[in-house]
Amino acid sequence: MYLLKGQLETENRMRVFIIYNLDAPENKDIERSDGVIVENEPVPPPRKRGISHILYANPKTGEYWYEEMERPLTQEELIEEQNEKLDLIMMALLEQEGIL
Repeated sequence: MYLLKGQLETENRMRVFIIYNLDAPENKDIERSDGVIVENEPVPPPRKRGISHILYANPKTGEYWYEEMERPLTQEELIEEQNEKLDLIMMALLEQEGIL
């Protein structure tokens, strides 16, 4: 079991900031009344370039979900994007020269 804690935005929506594994001995004394207890650990969706996934939970039902939020590209994502463009340019040049 896992305890989700965060900031309550509405009575049916809490933005989750931390997840506690309640099976871990060091978490046995954590206050549970201000969080949401769920059976399975929330697993984030696959990464997307320029997108962050924000975890939310419904304190009344115990449901949780991820919402997508656009963000600026990281340095790594910018380099990845530039490398993809360079690959396309190289392929076009090689095709033009008859190498491919």
